Amino acid sequence: MRRLIVKLGPYGLSTLITFATGIVSVPLIIALAGSTQWTGLAITQSIAAIGAVVVGFGWTAIGPTMIASMAADQRPDAYGRSLQVRALLFIATAPVAVWMAILITPLDPAAATMGVIAYLLQALGGMWYFIGESRPYRVVFLDTLPRTGAILIALAALWFTRSMTVYTAVLLIGTLTAAVLAAVVILRGTRQRLMGWRAVGTELLQQRHGVIATASGVVYSNSPLIIASVLIPGPIEAFTLAFKLYHYAAAAFQPVVQLVQGWIPSSGPAHVTHRIRATQRYSAIGAAGLFLGMAGLLPFVASLMSGGEISVGFDLAVPFGVCLAAVFLNQVTGLACLTAVSRSDVLALSSFLGAVVGIGLLCGLALIAGQVGLAWALALTECLVTSVQMIALFRTLNAHRTGNSRTAT
Repeated sequence: MRRLIVKLGPYGLSTLITFATGIVSVPLIIALAGSTQWTGLAITQSIAAIGAVVVGFGWTAIGPTMIASMAADQRPDAYGRSLQVRALLFIATAPVAVWMAILITPLDPAAATMGVIAYLLQALGGMWYFIGESRPYRVVFLDTLPRTGAILIALAALWFTRSMTVYTAVLLIGTLTAAVLAAVVILRGTRQRLMGWRAVGTELLQQRHGVIATASGVVYSNSPLIIASVLIPGPIEAFTLAFKLYHYAAAAFQPVVQLVQGWIPSSGPAHVTHRIRATQRYSAIGAAGLFLGMAGLLPFVASLMSGGEISVGFDLAVPFGVCLAAVFLNQVTGLACLTAVSRSDVLALSSFLGAVVGIGLLCGLALIAGQVGLAWALALTECLVTSVQMIALFRTLNAHRTGNSRTAT
């Protein structure tokens, strides 16, 4: 356990850097560019996150477990193949994402274009690979620091220019730098061959469960801001700020998810079941703490972050607390536990079911109850996804135990 906690430190450092940068950037952008421009930037991030599902095509979901299960000399070649496929998907996806950002955000076209491309470029990075090979300091130095450094420089530029175009241009440079650094380090000393279309198709087919899971989850989780901007009349700054703080809180527990993604399969098949059960016990305790923290602190943090300009009540805080706890459970269960027992199909099915049900709930409750309805739609859908995944996981573990008992007999 001590060794596991020590390994958690570097993952936590990466998250801490990202979290601190976000906490600094939100009030500064609101103060320097206004809440309307900040809301536009947040919507742009949501559009790019949906596009990044296509570009990443499941590698962020099942890639870490895949890399952890490979021999070290096979890993760079697997990354090289994925990078070629993701580059093609980026070329196809970027124009659509840019068009949407220009169409529905209040940003000027140049800022919307560079903003969506900057966030979309993150899908070409190597974070998932570094997690899979259990080298968290590479996550820090080759992914986190270039991106967060660019945000800090962009904030300084925004301070002097008050231009969101300049801000997004600096972000674009930072995310591009991170993607290039990852590729250079991972592929150094290897010779990559260009893939044919048949090989590209094979890679895409192998990622089908991962991309279904990622697409369903990300489309659903990033659609609320888009739905709010279309269906809810009047300002949506309160929901937008609560939604962004919820995402920052979700990012805070990513080190735990990343750690167990590599930890569960690392000791071989004989220990997987034991490690999954231990993970589930501790994750239940963590989920309870996350609910209490989000539900209790969100109104105060929102007021602090916006300088009192945006008010978020407990009517939004409680459903976001439920949502945060459920997301933690389903990420641990789906991304770490189900993939370790070769049940990526359940991950894909539960995410797809959540997206279909969730988008319907989001639209319906947004029309009925506005911003609060959107928050409860998120919470209810995440609870549904968590329930489906946990039931499937327990059934799988019980089936393995029964099979092993019969074999021993």
